[in-house]
Amino acid sequence: MAANNNSASEWPTGFMVIQGNHLEDLRHVMVDWIERYPLQPLENEQILVQSNGIAQWLKLALAEPASDGADVRGFGIAAAVQVDLPGRFIWQAYRSLIPELPTSSPFDKAALTWRIYRLLSTSDLLEQPVFEPLQSFLAESGDNVADQQKRCYRLSAVLSDLFDQYQVYRADWLNLWLTGRDSLLNQQGVEVPLSAEQLWQPALWRLVSADIQTQQTNQDTTLNHSRSETHQQFLTYAQHCTWDNRPEELPRRVIVFGVSSLPQQTLEVLKGISHLSQVLLFVNNPSELYWGDIIEGRELLRQEYKRHQRTKGSVTGFNEAELHQYGHPLLASWGKQGRDYLHLLDEQDEKEQYQSFFDGRIDLFSPCVSPDRSHLLAQLQEDILQLRSLKERQGLQCEIAPESDQSIRFSIVHSPQREVEVLQDQLLAEFEQAARKGQKLDPRDILVMMPDINLYAPHIDAVFGRHAYSDPRFLPYHISDQGQRHRNSLLIAFEKLLKIEHSRFTVSELLDFIEVPAVLNRMGLSPDALPRIQHWVQGAQIRWGLKAEQKLDFGLPEQQDQNTWRFGLKRMLLGFATGQHIDHWQEIQPYAEVGGLEASLVGALVQLIDQLEYWWQLQKTSHNATQWAEHLHQLLDRFFLASHDTDQWALEQIEKGLERIQQFSQDANSQNQALPLSIVADNLLEQIDQPTLTQKFLGGSINFATLMPMRAVPFKQVWLLGMNDGDYPRSNRPADFDLMADHYRPGDRSRRDDDRYLLLEALLSARDKLVISWVGRNIKDNSSMPPSVLVGQLRDHLAAGWHLKSGTDGHSQNSSHNRNHNHNQERADFLAAITTEYPMQPFSPEYFKPTRDARLFTYGAEWRAVHDRADQAEQQRPLSVWYPESAVNIKQLSDFLRSPVDAFFNQRLQIYPPEEIQLAAETETYAFDGLGNWALKDQLIRQSFQMGLTEDDFAIQIDQFIAQKQREGVLIAGALGQHQAKQQFQKMPELYQKWHNLRMQYLNSVDNLAPLHLAVQAVSNNETKLWQFEALPSELYQTSQGDYGQICLSSSSLRKNRAPQWRNYVLPWLKHLVASVSYPSVTTHLLSPAGEAVFAPLSAEVAEAELRQLLQLWWLGMQQPIPLALNTGLAYLYQQGLQPEGCALDRADTDAKLADYFVKAFDKDLLYSAYLSREFADFNSLCQCRLLRQGGALGLAELSEQAYGKLYAQEAKA
Repeated sequence: MAANNNSASEWPTGFMVIQGNHLEDLRHVMVDWIERYPLQPLENEQILVQSNGIAQWLKLALAEPASDGADVRGFGIAAAVQVDLPGRFIWQAYRSLIPELPTSSPFDKAALTWRIYRLLSTSDLLEQPVFEPLQSFLAESGDNVADQQKRCYRLSAVLSDLFDQYQVYRADWLNLWLTGRDSLLNQQGVEVPLSAEQLWQPALWRLVSADIQTQQTNQDTTLNHSRSETHQQFLTYAQHCTWDNRPEELPRRVIVFGVSSLPQQTLEVLKGISHLSQVLLFVNNPSELYWGDIIEGRELLRQEYKRHQRTKGSVTGFNEAELHQYGHPLLASWGKQGRDYLHLLDEQDEKEQYQSFFDGRIDLFSPCVSPDRSHLLAQLQEDILQLRSLKERQGLQCEIAPESDQSIRFSIVHSPQREVEVLQDQLLAEFEQAARKGQKLDPRDILVMMPDINLYAPHIDAVFGRHAYSDPRFLPYHISDQGQRHRNSLLIAFEKLLKIEHSRFTVSELLDFIEVPAVLNRMGLSPDALPRIQHWVQGAQIRWGLKAEQKLDFGLPEQQDQNTWRFGLKRMLLGFATGQHIDHWQEIQPYAEVGGLEASLVGALVQLIDQLEYWWQLQKTSHNATQWAEHLHQLLDRFFLASHDTDQWALEQIEKGLERIQQFSQDANSQNQALPLSIVADNLLEQIDQPTLTQKFLGGSINFATLMPMRAVPFKQVWLLGMNDGDYPRSNRPADFDLMADHYRPGDRSRRDDDRYLLLEALLSARDKLVISWVGRNIKDNSSMPPSVLVGQLRDHLAAGWHLKSGTDGHSQNSSHNRNHNHNQERADFLAAITTEYPMQPFSPEYFKPTRDARLFTYGAEWRAVHDRADQAEQQRPLSVWYPESAVNIKQLSDFLRSPVDAFFNQRLQIYPPEEIQLAAETETYAFDGLGNWALKDQLIRQSFQMGLTEDDFAIQIDQFIAQKQREGVLIAGALGQHQAKQQFQKMPELYQKWHNLRMQYLNSVDNLAPLHLAVQAVSNNETKLWQFEALPSELYQTSQGDYGQICLSSSSLRKNRAPQWRNYVLPWLKHLVASVSYPSVTTHLLSPAGEAVFAPLSAEVAEAELRQLLQLWWLGMQQPIPLALNTGLAYLYQQGLQPEGCALDRADTDAKLADYFVKAFDKDLLYSAYLSREFADFNSLCQCRLLRQGGALGLAELSEQAYGKLYAQEAKA
């Protein structure tokens, strides 16, 4: 029955502390209390928590159906619930009793940062001798004004954070400093003078306080009070406030749930309002006995702990100095933060005042071990609850059977990626096992935590996100605690604009920026336009830089406009305007590919570059916070247009951040101070990335989260990843001038102590299973790497307190004898039994060996397929007979002869080789690779080889070509580009002369060449079909006597070190055959920068027969991969004794030399083939393969003769 709560007598108030070792029990009491004492309609329930995890856990509990007998009983709905962080609530409480307080204090950390920055950067403060340490620090930034401003702001941020900590934890120091005393109070209350090098701290605090005093224009001094002064004033007001005159803004009930640490100041506020409100603190206490004496620093506690008994009731006579020896070692090592908090609570606790409201049940401790829960994890939790020492645990002689008890497990892997892959396999096994046993296990029952979620998020998405919903391996998951700043595409693009000062504006940077949906939307473009823009950008030779002036920021000389965005856009616009009708205009080489309706894309690109240039110029100047806010509003409008809800959310967050920055600057009286963009940007990005309690957690998915305070609410399974040595506990080195570091007090926050207590919370929150993994093997040399020191302590404790059950595999039957004689080996066996080392790769053969460790398994069926591929290959059915649907061309035939196996995959199966990632060039071309050299020479040949040029004329042609390529941005401008090109073109005059001499013999071009059509007959399984081959003769000329000649120019060399480069012979050879079929007595001349060759005339019959044989071989190679490779086949012909004259290789005269020769040739084929090694692992497998045909078996010898015999013979004759 709900109580009437209209009067103070019917509404029990007080500072009520309810402790327990299970959060579920505390939650149940909270729900009962809310039901017993309901608030009025439209009155919010005020709950203070430390993380969004505990907040959503409580909301879900309140929303549970109101059914009796359920594990969780709620109200069917969670509404009118205000969940806040304790720090935010405290200021609201101050304002409820002191209404004249502003919405934010001028002593808040953000406002302090701006105020300190103004004082350090605009006043003569640093000229005072006391501030010499600060002056020395700032002087290290050098003479660069921008660097000085950034360094000053970062120092201001550190100092504001330090003073913020002092206001919360050392208010007595600040009060001393304001009275002019340069000293501090230690824990014993003794005043200690500060050292000379720290005297600047009280001086700066006095200066900051005086600056705030002078800023306020009204007469209310309350507005000028520091937080500590406001705190004392609040406590005075609260003491004189009664139920009848209590402010309506103060909640009638404040619930603090699951918070593991609160400052003394916060507890004093809660205590101060406890006679006006119900203040209920639900505290998780790992032990029902007092355990403060087992931890270092107990002498700093100001009074005896009075709530729980100090020792076990059955044991007496302890010497207090030796009491730490009788506690739990993990609690002693990890529990310092919790010990201090519980002691601070105990100082405020008066349980006699409220115990009766709970029927005396304010200590809700329940056993962890029960008949249905007696595994290793429960025993460990029970030991902590009972404060059982290691000696007591050893006396119990507990045995563990690892095969049945898997409640605590450790995993050792080689990398974070493997941690997540192993996790997925293990979770799939957990769900399968639960289903097999008929047990309920949902994805939401599993929590996976790690020290840094941002490090693991890509691996989690890569592993858990690759399976579709229809895949049996699909597991729903959610990643919490990721700041949207590094995930939301609009915020990422916005940050790039804020940091434009450091941008080189490379092609990849700007194309990535354009791909952002909100940017595309503002440009009026669709994603389909991106490939065309990228093609134009690369074709116009844009590399980096907005324009020449922007490159000056990187120390380059003036007039370096080449390869900039402005350079490329000029080429595009001129190309659109003139097409190919002019060569160049005002040293701008037109890029003629821009045209048609797509030309509008260039207009959008020009507008974007214009806006970037304007913003780049603007960011060089300084403005005050209000002006920067206006400029950034304009920036948002010019670059972004929301395309979906997440974009709109991001824009709203930026707007809110700008409003807060303006408010901070006003609070700090810095609204007129000129600031560089870098300072505003840092502050704005920090505002955007602030964590909130509204982030999703505890949905219906597996929860991935960062190890945070009270994040480890009860879960059936808790998995901890990344528990590496050095990564956990996380280190947060305090500033050298942090006075709190050398004067510890109970309740002080320490990142390392926090992390120790977090691990304790995680251990206690797991109900069925706790798994801890770390990168325990070096991925390079497989050397051992230790886990976190905390994990090492846990493992040592388990090995010392428990032992394997007698008869366990790997453990002697006579375990008693082993325990007496081989403790170290027993401990090693125990740890080995609960620890699994996983292979470095998910496809390791170790997973599939019949004799493998049963703990090694994978659900990746694709990895099994990898190891079974050889067997499967034998079982594969042959492909059906295939015929080309259209006429085969000369390029298809040429590609086949160059690489027969690749041609099968490309032309028959339409499987193309995985192209290497072609990253857009982001620097000027200082050196050409092989492909670049070939392309440049090929363009010169096609453009400059003209009849009738003298040596000087051709030199002019080369100079004009070089100038054109410099205008295009292909070659570097100036003498360096000219030198670079002329080195590449050294042999071009000689090549031109040879070509010109041949053309003088073949003066007449043969025009109107008729295409060659051949009908090829293919026979298979007594079935005959015809298919077509088509080719057009080219580069054909006639002498005055009527003799035909074909001249094939190649920018690739025909010979290298005198050895033929057979790939460059294949296409000319096919052209020679095609021309010989159609025209009589054709002589083909091959010219290249290095080497030349001549193919002698062939009769039409011989040429056609050879061509048909090659086409038949092509068709055979389309039915299946054939054992043939270009260089290997020609090496066989060479070995047969048909060595062409001038070949650098001597004929092999021994088997060893011969084998080596063939292997080298095969290796060369591998360099040019993507699929050869897939079908033929080495030269021997290629030689041993035979194709069974009607005419007999075909192997490398027969196929080489058919494919390359005539070509080899022609070269041999030459």
